[in-house]
Amino acid sequence: MGRVLLTGASGHLGRVVLRRLLDAGTEFVVAQVNSEESREILSRLFAGRRVEIVRCSLEKDDLRWVKGYSWEAIIHTAALIPPSGDESAFYTRLYAANILGTARLLSVVGRMTSRCVLVSTVEVYSRASDGNPILEKSTTVPSSFYGVTKLASEEIARLWARDTGIPLFVLRSASIYGPGEVQSRALPSFIRCAIADKAIFLNGMGMARRNYVYVGDAADAVMRSVEGGFSGTANLAGRQIFSMNELASIAVSVAGSHSPVFKLPGHALDLVLDTRFAEDKFGIVCNTSIAEGVSRQVSWLKASANATVDYSEFV
Repeated sequence: MGRVLLTGASGHLGRVVLRRLLDAGTEFVVAQVNSEESREILSRLFAGRRVEIVRCSLEKDDLRWVKGYSWEAIIHTAALIPPSGDESAFYTRLYAANILGTARLLSVVGRMTSRCVLVSTVEVYSRASDGNPILEKSTTVPSSFYGVTKLASEEIARLWARDTGIPLFVLRSASIYGPGEVQSRALPSFIRCAIADKAIFLNGMGMARRNYVYVGDAADAVMRSVEGGFSGTANLAGRQIFSMNELASIAVSVAGSHSPVFKLPGHALDLVLDTRFAEDKFGIVCNTSIAEGVSRQVSWLKASANATVDYSEFV
């Protein structure tokens, strides 16, 4: 593979994709990060490899450095994900990072690439209580502002692809988990509680069903998408469907924990992606079992408690 531009290289998925690109013998990778700290960390981790780490804010910094090359591929994983709780305090930042950042990047890239892969999210879909898996053609009425901004970034990219004729592939990902996950989501919370033998609390009696995607599988899907030059939109999730109660039990078991699990009343809305189109059309299959993925995440958390560990080594 020739020269590739990867955005969001310091993120959970981005760092694993970066390692995959370099291990695959990519000619050269320019990896964008938002902070000087991230630039220094990745520069140390990948010293001597065929990569340049660029600190740059896509939404506000000068992007003329992007114009200097003809890119074989653009891999756009950069996104701001708000912490759990009241996301209204993040409206302006979400708009800037996810909408404006995407628009500015693609306007500068223009026609100077052969393909583009955009990583989106399950949050673009409507949340329903009918229990049916979500298809790519399902209604897109996001229930969060984060989902709104990611859906808008998809539409911006589709307009760019229409105008330039460049293949665009959108991967709508379920929650990505595995070593390196730091977001305040259910699974890392369960694991941290289990490691500390603390109680785990489940809303909706733990009945809500999910399918997550292991970070290594997600990175492999991105690589397959780039190498195949795919276009269109596909769901990205693991084949295994489980309830939140089952997920908590797995976390407790893998951690060798004695954490009690308490089931609280409330609504239990399923959020399960149908992956048949991705598998049949593009050969994208995410086979890592939830038990295996959680085991690797537990190992990373225990190792990183006492030392600075590059989580991509655990993937």
